[in-house]
Amino acid sequence: MINGSFDPFGRPYVRGRLALPRLQVDNYVDLLVDTGADCTTLHPRDGILMDTPYGQLIPGAPITGMGGIAFSYDEPAVVLFRDGPFIRVYSIILSIPEPGPHNDRLPSLLGQDVLQSWRMVHDKPGDRLTFTVKHADLGMRGDIDSVRFNA
Repeated sequence: MINGSFDPFGRPYVRGRLALPRLQVDNYVDLLVDTGADCTTLHPRDGILMDTPYGQLIPGAPITGMGGIAFSYDEPAVVLFRDGPFIRVYSIILSIPEPGPHNDRLPSLLGQDVLQSWRMVHDKPGDRLTFTVKHADLGMRGDIDSVRFNA
């Protein structure tokens, strides 16, 4: 089971290890669980902490969200989660919005590209946020910190 948590405002988060193999960057990211998001999104607050080389990203299509239209990059990525003694791995196309004052404080999002593969228990009064994996691109036993990525 993958465990999540609630922030002080009651928002649901889950920690994952996000890797951009082509750019040779990876780090842990606390992802806001967003059942309304089609795809997982790395916002600038976390992208900058990861040392994402924005100048090497390939422009994608404009995206429409709560703040209007924004330009983003689409980057092949791998996201890993601890699931007890297992590592669950997902190969995704990560949305990386162009940094700006409108999004520099937004949390990164875990979207339906991953969430559709999980059963979620969202019990805020019981302080329980758990995910049971129904499907993963790869599952293996091991220590998530020992996984290495190559371009």
